[in-house]
Amino acid sequence: MGGTHMAKRKTLPKDFEQLVQTASDEDIKKVLGKCDINAYGGYNKGNALEFPLSEEMMRWLIEQGIDINYVDQYGYTPLLYHAGRMLSEKQAIALVKLGADITATQGLDRETVMHVAVKTGNLELVKCLIQAGADAEVTSRSGETPLERAFHWARTFDLIKLAPVAEYLIGIGVPVTDKIRTYMRSAAEDIEFRRKDMSPDIMPELDRAMESLYGLLGVASVPRRVEYDGTSPIVIHEKRWQKQHGELWNLLVPGSGHAGTVQGEVIRISGKLAYEILDNACCNWDSDFKSMANALYRYICMGTPLDAYEQREFAGLINGIKDADETDINRLTELSVKWVTLNLNPMAVGELDYKR
Repeated sequence: MGGTHMAKRKTLPKDFEQLVQTASDEDIKKVLGKCDINAYGGYNKGNALEFPLSEEMMRWLIEQGIDINYVDQYGYTPLLYHAGRMLSEKQAIALVKLGADITATQGLDRETVMHVAVKTGNLELVKCLIQAGADAEVTSRSGETPLERAFHWARTFDLIKLAPVAEYLIGIGVPVTDKIRTYMRSAAEDIEFRRKDMSPDIMPELDRAMESLYGLLGVASVPRRVEYDGTSPIVIHEKRWQKQHGELWNLLVPGSGHAGTVQGEVIRISGKLAYEILDNACCNWDSDFKSMANALYRYICMGTPLDAYEQREFAGLINGIKDADETDINRLTELSVKWVTLNLNPMAVGELDYKR
């Protein structure tokens, strides 16, 4: 009688990630010997190359026939997966050297490995990709180069890791486009708006990165935000209500949380309602948004009120707020600004019945 041949398992052991971090390569080989060569595991259901293996282990797997460009359930190849993680840069570099497809793309916007590496700030991987022949100006489906895409999505501390990558790419001839300058300006404005709420420990490094990028990209420095003291009369310089709302937002609204004055809450709530209704199509709408809208009406009835007709108009806008269109929201914002212009002496905010 012939012996039975045990079928190899299609999935990796559940503790495989922990195993590769603690076991020797020989022990890992024994475990993998019981699995199909492309057995998958982990959250993404990728094959073994998606785990933090040594280069020697990766080479051995390739010799055994593993698919170096295996696509997991989210569309990542092992190289794309590691390229998007700063702690996996050495695995990504090893995969490039071992022949992984550097033109692979992922996601609806078809980001390439270069896009992912630049956005993640993996400078050594970016250099390795360039040496391997990758195109530093390849575009995603939306038409953005890796550097444009990185600045598009850059938020606060992303600029720290992006600065040396940008310096390298621009140094080898990648152009600085208007898109990049616009995205940098937007990121810097957001940082200055929220500076007060950021950890002071990281700010020196962030400031150095920003100054470097200002010079590198030819972007004028964004001035530090003037902090309102909460007690002085509110001063408005702009003439049109649209500009006044932006000016008052920068002056009165904190980087996070509620404003300390009624005037600040009027500007903050009108802005949050506009964003939720016009930009988010009310996808996050809940009872808290309704409470905010009702509070906004209460606030504009305080102090020096709008005239009787405008107050009735405001009440009507609040009653139908969830179904408001752009014209309605613009009018609500205009009347909110007008109320603040009539009440330049700050009023302290009392107890709130909303959390947003």
